[in-house]
Amino acid sequence: MRKIEISPGDKIGDLEILSIADKSSHGDMRYVCRCKCGNMCIRKATVLKFVMRRGSVNSCGCRKNWRLTNAEKKAIHHA
Repeated sequence: MRKIEISPGDKIGDLEILSIADKSSHGDMRYVCRCKCGNMCIRKATVLKFVMRRGSVNSCGCRKNWRLTNAEKKAIHHA
């Protein structure tokens, strides 16, 4: 498996990497990111690399509000 590098300017999911924040207490690099919605957040490199490998979408947490539960979908469908 090839080594994944993360650098400022990269876009991963809905996040744009702005800069290196620091190292976590476990030695993982952490990055300052800006989400598409405008929020700023800090993400660990291990999480960002996992997202890149899977091709999934990562955000500041704003996408959680966009998801509907099955009950909500059924309520909209039957309305």
